[in-house]
Amino acid sequence: MHRGHAVLGALVAVAALWAYFVAHPLGGGAPSGQGSVRVWEVPVRNVTALRYRDGATQTVLTPQWDSGTEPPYIWVDAEAPGRRLPPPRAKGKPEPAPPEAPEPEHSAFRGNATALQTLELFAALSATRDLGRLDALEADQFGLPAKDAFLELERTGAPPLRLELGRATFGEAGRYAHNLTDGRVYLLRAPDLRRLSSARGSLMDRELLGIKPEDVVRIELQAGRAGRTLHRLAEPNQWGAAPDSGAAVADGAVLMTALQSLKALRYGAADGGSEVPAGAPALEVRLFRTGGAEPAAWLRLFEGEGQTLTVVSSYTQRPVQVARPAAAPVLEKARALLRGT
Repeated sequence: MHRGHAVLGALVAVAALWAYFVAHPLGGGAPSGQGSVRVWEVPVRNVTALRYRDGATQTVLTPQWDSGTEPPYIWVDAEAPGRRLPPPRAKGKPEPAPPEAPEPEHSAFRGNATALQTLELFAALSATRDLGRLDALEADQFGLPAKDAFLELERTGAPPLRLELGRATFGEAGRYAHNLTDGRVYLLRAPDLRRLSSARGSLMDRELLGIKPEDVVRIELQAGRAGRTLHRLAEPNQWGAAPDSGAAVADGAVLMTALQSLKALRYGAADGGSEVPAGAPALEVRLFRTGGAEPAAWLRLFEGEGQTLTVVSSYTQRPVQVARPAAAPVLEKARALLRGT
């Protein structure tokens, strides 16, 4: 028993030693130390696309710097391997044949603040270490060359910058990358890359309005021919028929809270398409800032079947799906306010 523990301990020590020497090669250029090493630097507004691929996982970030929005509109296309569920096995019967490979899962959506931070990070990319030129190293120790794993930064006025992504380090805290421009191998921080590999979970913007509640001074509601306007009163989160109204409208605060709680589940219409549903929306909400003649934000909610409803807003710019239970208070309070016109 004690001998088994000793053998296991020796194997762990050997693995750790191998990982150390891979990250600290004895030849092929002097490492730049454990600090931050600049790989490249591009003004973020010169970035036209950030492309990432790791086998079947692919993510593309496309910023629209002239969108006129703050933060800028960033469109994200992501594809990940489909989840394969094992077939049920009946007791006493032979193992069933493995299921066919599932179709890749594709999603597209507006990027959030983390998406912008990711663009900024890879536009001015730093590494943990500079390990030297690949032609002076044992390339296979680093999982290089890599055929189906890369990071590419497209930019205006110059060719793309590209990294081949090699093997992960022991413990998966870092990942080796070969810069095709200068021929050097760098050690990148793996968490930075994991943002891109888990794009739907980490990069999707689920907001619908993009405006702070305290910045809204007027709400306009429209459903068919029925309409109503509410104005912010002096008391916090109180709304009335006029700015100087002495009586608050009870459902105004509830409606505003419900609107802010409404989040996107996914992008796309209920039928899986990307087009805005035909016909008039069940409800349109327009939000105004102080002195604004045009709405600072608007939202159109479309009725439908199933557990989700379709919403289009000035912030999403494309249809999104919201949960019906979350949308129900918005419709209920808005209709109550419209009936009170």
